[in-house]
This record gives sequence, C-alpha cells and structure tokens, in this order.
Amino acid sequence: MWKPASLACSLSLAATAVCPAVDSRHSYLSEHEIQGFGDFDGDGLLDVVVVDRASGNYRVGRQVGGALSWEKPCPSGVAGVDGIAVGRVTVTGRDQLLVAGLLANRVHLLQPCAQPASPTMLAIEGVGPADVVAVDIAFPGNDSARHDLIVTSAFHGGGDSFQEILRGEVSGVSALTATELPEPYRRGSRVFPAENVEPWAGFMVLDDTAGSERFVVGNTQNPAVEDIRELPGFAVGTDYLAAPLMGGPANQVVFWLPGDPVLWVSEWTAVPELDAAVPHDLGAAIESVYVVEEPSGLALFVTFDGGAHGAVFALDGSGVPVAGQRFTAPTGERINGVLGFAPGALSMLIGPAGGGASTRFQQLDHDGARWRPVAGGALPSVGAASAGTNVFLYDGEPFVDPEAKLVQSLQVADWTSALVVSGGANPTATVVAETFGGQSAGLGGAAPQALGAVEGGVAFGLPSVLFGEASLSAEGGPLGLTLPSVSIHPPPGEYDRHVAAALVTDAARSYYRLGGNPIWVEFEAGDPDRPITSPFRGLEPFTVYYYAESDSGARSPIHRADYSFAGEPGTIDSDDDGVPDYVEIGYGLDPTAGADSDADGYPDLNELLAGSDPNDPDSVPAPGGEPIELGNLFDLALKPLSHDGQPGGGAVNASWAASNADHTPTNLHIYSMGQALIGHAPTEINDADNLADSSVRAPTSRACRPRAPTCSSSPAPTRISTPNRTTTPPRGANWSN
Repeated sequence: MWKPASLACSLSLAATAVCPAVDSRHSYLSEHEIQGFGDFDGDGLLDVVVVDRASGNYRVGRQVGGALSWEKPCPSGVAGVDGIAVGRVTVTGRDQLLVAGLLANRVHLLQPCAQPASPTMLAIEGVGPADVVAVDIAFPGNDSARHDLIVTSAFHGGGDSFQEILRGEVSGVSALTATELPEPYRRGSRVFPAENVEPWAGFMVLDDTAGSERFVVGNTQNPAVEDIRELPGFAVGTDYLAAPLMGGPANQVVFWLPGDPVLWVSEWTAVPELDAAVPHDLGAAIESVYVVEEPSGLALFVTFDGGAHGAVFALDGSGVPVAGQRFTAPTGERINGVLGFAPGALSMLIGPAGGGASTRFQQLDHDGARWRPVAGGALPSVGAASAGTNVFLYDGEPFVDPEAKLVQSLQVADWTSALVVSGGANPTATVVAETFGGQSAGLGGAAPQALGAVEGGVAFGLPSVLFGEASLSAEGGPLGLTLPSVSIHPPPGEYDRHVAAALVTDAARSYYRLGGNPIWVEFEAGDPDRPITSPFRGLEPFTVYYYAESDSGARSPIHRADYSFAGEPGTIDSDDDGVPDYVEIGYGLDPTAGADSDADGYPDLNELLAGSDPNDPDSVPAPGGEPIELGNLFDLALKPLSHDGQPGGGAVNASWAASNADHTPTNLHIYSMGQALIGHAPTEINDADNLADSSVRAPTSRACRPRAPTCSSSPAPTRISTPNRTTTPPRGANWSN
C-alpha cells in the first residue's frame, strides 16, 4: 500500500509544515447523521466519528491495522445536533470533538469516548449555536499548535447570524470577537485553497434578496476572519467540499444540492482567486459527495437517489467528472455515508432504505484496479439506552434533603456502584465501574475508577446501584453540568379561549420570542404590558420559543410551544361578555377580564355601544341611554312551513322531518339585513309542540359582527326566510352574529 502522505500531513498543525491542499477533518452532513474524521487517540492514524443528530450519541471507529474498530456509542450531551468540528483546542497530542446544537443552545467540547464522559460546555454569548469551525487564526500571541473556534449562532436576535471567535488555550477557550452578521451563515468548514497555504474558513451564506446562497471564504490570517472571496448563485441548501482532486497544487471546490443531478466544480487557479463554478450533470439525483483516495489520487464517491446507488468519479485535466466503478445498496437498505479513512481504504455505512442511523458497515479496499469488499459487520446500536448517564452528583443528599439539586451527570463505563464523594471546596469522586460483555457474559471487570475533580458544591451522589436490588439509570439524560429548567403554562395546544402564556423557571432569568420575531424578550411574571400571546391581535395561531439562563451564564435548551384556536377569530369570546376577543383587544381590554373592565357598573358592551371608554371608570354612558340587558338575548327557534305537501291535506303545511322517506325537509336560511347569509340547515323534526328541539337555530346573540372593526350601536333586525314567509323576531332579539 502506498504512503498516506496527504492524510498524515493533514494531521500536523505545525505552521512550517509543507502540506497538500486537503483537510481530512472535513465533515459530511446528512438528515440523520454527521460524519467526520480525526486522530482521537494520538497515534497518527485517522479515525472516524459518526454522530446521531437526534440523540447526540456518537460512535468512534478507530483505525487499527488498516481497518476500523468500532466502539460502543458515547453521549455528547447535545440532543438535536446541527454541526460538528474536529480539532486540537485545549490539547496538542490528539483531536477533540466539538458538537453544536441550535435548540440544545450550547456547544460541547469532548475527548471522544474518554472516561468518565463529561463534556466541557463552552461559554459563548450567542443564542442557538448551530455551527462551529476549528481552525488556526493568526492573531498576536496565537498558539499555532492549537485550533481556535468560529461559532455561528442562528437564534441570537438582531442580525440573521451572530459569529464569535474563541481562542483555544490549555485551560479552555476565551472570547476574542463577536459580530452581528446581516445574513445567515451556515455549513462552516476548514478549507485549504492550495498546497503550502494556511487553511481558511468556508461558509454558505443565504442571500435573502436573491433567494440563493453564495460560498464565502474567510481569511484566517486576519484576526477578524474577514470574507475575501465569494461565489454567488447557488440554490438554497447547497453543500460543498474542497480537495486537490486534479492532482496539482491547487484545490478544487465541488458543490451540490441534494436531490439535484448537477455537480458544480470550481478551482483556486491563482490563490486567492476562485474560478467560477462549472456545472456537470451526473444523470441522477445526488444525495451526497465524499472524498476517497485511489492509486491515481483523490476521487469523489457520489451517492444518488437517496443512497440507493453510488459511483466513483475522477476529475480529468479540465475538471470534468469521469465516472468509474459503480455500487448498488442492498435491497431494503441505503448508503448512508462513505468514509475514506486511509489511502485505498473506505468504510461504507449502510442504513435502512427509509432513513435513519447507520446500522452496519462494509469496508472496501482498492487492489490497484477496483474497490473490493474485505470486511463488514453490524455497528453498535446508537439508541438512547446505549449511552445513558449513570453517575448523578447533588448538592444535598437525595431522598433525604427535599431541596437537593442535581449538579452534574456523568457516564462511566456501563454500570457503577460504591460511589464516594469527598466534599469541600474542591470536591472529587471515585466509583466502581463495570463493563457489559453481552447477554451471555453480562457485567464484569469491576474496578475502582477515579472521577477526578467534580463541580463545586457537589456533596452527595447516586451510582447505578443504589442499595440491595434497587438500581438507577437515565436513558438519553443530561450529561455534564445540569442546566436550568423552564416550562410554559398553559401547555401548547388548541384552545377555544384567549391564551396569555407565562414562563416558570428555577433560573435567574427566562426569555422568549414570538414566531419569526428575532428579538428575545426577558419574561417578567405579572407584567400586564408584555403578555406572551399572539402578535396578531391575540386570535391567530402563534409559536413561542423560550429558554432560561442562570447567573453563571448556563442556559437551558430552547423550547418551542405552538398555540392554535378552535373556530374563526371572530367567534372567540373568552369571558362570554357579548364582546368578541378581537374587539376587546382592539380597544385595549383584557379579553378574559369579564363584562366590566373598569368596574364602573356599566358592562363593556354598553360602553362600547354608547361611545364611552370601558377602560376609564369616569367615562360612562350618557343618561337616558337604553341599556342592553343580556338576559333579553336568546336562541331563536322556528318551525317553517313545508313546500312539499303535508299530511292529511290540511291548510297549514308543516315542514317534513329530515327522516321522512317520501318528502324532503324545508331548508331554512337565516340572513342579516345586509343580505349576508348567517347559516342554513334542513329541518329535522315536525313536532309543533317541541320547538326547543328545532334543528335550525339562530346562534346565541352577540352585539358585534365578526368582520366589523367595532360594535354597531343600531344593528338591524335579523330577517329569517323560508320559501313561504318572512319572520322578523321581536325587539331585544335583534343582535346577530
């Protein structure tokens, strides 16, 4: 096998190294997984990582003897992963994993599958971090042996993106700059433009006005990482990768839109200039594109039609993709990913055809002529139960102290017992850990394990084994520092009344934003001027995003609540006072406060019709005004005549019942005096003595019409029509919907 020069060199961060234009740490994004590379054990060989986006659990495949040895899943502590990065941030001898989640509202820095599993939560300013890039940035005093970070948050408010630059240090990261970006930046990645050129940062940027995206490159030799080159005109959702695919010193960048057959190819022919992208139709809908290394150089492995099949393409001297070996996924399965972890070696990830996490792998080696399968097998399951937390640390004694709070959660091997916490200013902990050897072997290898320093304030803890036959575990639970909790009341759902929601939290502060409004508002309990309700006059469906924040800056995940209403907005009267909610809201009234908002003895309905102010107790209807007695309002029941004959041939033709097999019922229409149809329905009974059960009923009277902006002081009577006659109801019953 040939020397893996390109891969080995890319693992070196030395500023003086002469490296080809490839970054083996590029990550591949799909609907269910994010796949990436790194030397996680410091042996100089490229390992792989596959992150399950839903749970945040990840699997590491370590390169051993030319193959990948897959380890059991480990938790990242971030559910709903949007982006990952691999780099050497606080250490220099091996790569670390960074995981970001917009709704998880945090970025975790991890030593992959280290024990105990406890991430470092980065202190960032942005709300909703969705993307992270690990790259060396040239600023005064920079340690070139460590990567710095570019974190982009998509929910911060104000601009469309909020970008922070953090310096990697032995003790963690420190903030350098923070910038509001006018457009959404996403899909950040470290890219090499050419041989012997320091890596830059690439992003896809949404152009709202054009409805498209552009590829931009930030210069990492400038501390502000200013954009220096861009390619516009890509469809929204376009992905990309960069590698020396034509064998020369310059790097090529290829772009594709999942579901589209066109592969776009661009080249840095004269750094920093980037040539216009040239389209090439590959003949089928592209799912994703990966880099693999064949004897002739780097090539593209392209998957098509949802992963149903794939093919290897090499770029010729003109940058045109030339198809080579083709592959087909097994029946009922799909190709989820292709990880070229070494020259002439790749691992094909296989998953169910309907989508989901990868379930098995197939390694292929290149024999100089073609790729051939050499080994395969099942991947460790990535379900929530596969990476649960099993050490729980508290500030008080659980089950004894009712005020005890969970401070920190850890994962140690597969099972824990005999937890000992030494309190004090700098608490530490030890535990007996066991590993699971399968259904036949069970648990074994029990041995004490020092957990080292734990969070300040920890005094007690719980392991897997509590006492006797009692045990404890948490599937998909929190990992690391316990975050603030927050809830919203009433719960999301459909309501037939006005909704004014409130946040409940144990944290110092809580924030919310409505729908597409980018501004976060601090919630203040009992503030009547800032209720959490629909921005559309309180009557249209609305969405609330919310989170809580502690004094230390720790934030809860961002939660979402959706509220909707049954029926049309004009029919909602939350306090049943005769005035629809939309009218009360329009006049600045609380639609849930009852009939007399200012407690002056005059119902809001009277005041609105009389022209006085229902918000002002000193403003009342003029003397002599006719009061409106809600008790005079009633359901109007009518029994129309028949137009289809009558029993016995009498002079008065009562309408037929809907159940009659020989005659049709009368269809009764109810109109307003403005000729607007209020409703219609056929009669169901013809019992002259039982009008209360009539099927056609004028709805309960209201003083306001649904589509009118205000109430009318002199509404016209309702006219009720049948084919035979017109009836005008008595005065007092003339308020209609």
